[in-house]
Amino acid sequence: KQGLIYVSTNGEKSICVFKPDGTFVKGMAPNVRGIHGLQIVAEGDKEYLYGAQLGGKRDSKENLRALKIDLDGNIVMEIPNENTGEIPGGVKGITGIAVAADGAIFVSMGYGSNLIHKFDKVGKLLKTFGGRGDELEKFKTCHGLGIDNRFGEPRLLVCDRAKRRLVHLDLDGNWIGVHA
Repeated sequence: KQGLIYVSTNGEKSICVFKPDGTFVKGMAPNVRGIHGLQIVAEGDKEYLYGAQLGGKRDSKENLRALKIDLDGNIVMEIPNENTGEIPGGVKGITGIAVAADGAIFVSMGYGSNLIHKFDKVGKLLKTFGGRGDELEKFKTCHGLGIDNRFGEPRLLVCDRAKRRLVHLDLDGNWIGVHA
């Protein structure tokens, strides 16, 4: 809402904030390096950053988490947490995150199981779908995620990188179609 631009990095500043003219404002959240899929989500009169933190090393479980961060760089919530429960396939290879209007949080494991997990707004696992495979409903590097509200009912968009396609699912993970 302030017109600022937030950029994730693997450097010490972790998340850099810029004015629209490119002027550097600040670096923040040094403990959240390696964010994939950073996005700003308005919740009431506040805004938060959501990101999928891949971590420093792909084979490391350190810092593999989904994050909700306030605009001062403080971690407000992370997944997994005490509400989450067992996550099929774990959080290895986290690549994307999207947040629906009802607070549902979708997280993709594109460098691992290629599963997509749906959590509620406090991080409780609700559902898991997708997976790796050649079948139409399966993925090979489900990378970026987004919520598309242009079609009446919101859709989850999945960038399936290795298959070079954009998959449309409903918010329960049911197949709608593909744009190749």
